[in-house]
Amino acid sequence: MRFTRVFLAACCAIPCSAEWLPAQEAARSLAPRPAELMVAARLRSPAQSLVAPVTDGSQVVIARPSRRQGETLMIVGGAILLTGLVIDEPIISITGVAIGGYGLYVYLNASPRRG
Repeated sequence: MRFTRVFLAACCAIPCSAEWLPAQEAARSLAPRPAELMVAARLRSPAQSLVAPVTDGSQVVIARPSRRQGETLMIVGGAILLTGLVIDEPIISITGVAIGGYGLYVYLNASPRRG
């Protein structure tokens, strides 16, 4: 009940605010201006390549979650599940199960670290 009142108050207050939120600015304002592009092009030396080739023969290593991250996700998921059960909120309980399940998935698929 309290959540509904807070949500309705927020829905009424946000459109009535005097200033726009930064996330609601037009997308064109985030694009670089032509003057900025010209300055950046002048700062780059002509001999400098735009793409640096990898020639040292090293391999790219894909970062994967470790067992420790899986354990942490399972603990957090269990805590959220318990909280959802105590306050009798099914959405929070389902979220806890989902996070805990993903933690179990990460834990079981993580390769053990080789020292």
